[in-house]
Amino acid sequence: MMFFRTIVCIICCLLAGQAALADEGTVVVAKGGDKPLLLWDATPVVTAIVSSKQARAAALQDLESRAMQILGEHAPSLRHAKSLTIRLIYQKTGAVSPVYGTATFEGIERLFELTTSANDARSHAKQLADQLEHGSVPRGVDLNLTGKLPPP
Repeated sequence: MMFFRTIVCIICCLLAGQAALADEGTVVVAKGGDKPLLLWDATPVVTAIVSSKQARAAALQDLESRAMQILGEHAPSLRHAKSLTIRLIYQKTGAVSPVYGTATFEGIERLFELTTSANDARSHAKQLADQLEHGSVPRGVDLNLTGKLPPP
């Protein structure tokens, strides 16, 4: 009986972890090698930002900080990488379709690309993320803002 409870607890913890990840979107390694590219489809996060009417500057800093944390989480598995880049994208929606009653797909928006050395991502991701969250781009981090957040 105790074994069964343990298995149930493990499964519940795994499902809760997957639910938390689902709320942040999907991260995939799009290109490997010594300069891998990670794509982060942050559509659920951007949707939550629009719904909450969070200030755009603060929201952008939060997204940049989380992107650095994601690089830190993936860095150990990308052993041959010299630098790491993450590109945040989200799905843009348009007007509500009168036929289907749902928002139309308008395309993909590239919000930013964040690049840092793989060694920094492995050993200092938390510190770099904290600096980004406070509005400062740390030395050794390249932040290229290529898009914008949708209006509230």
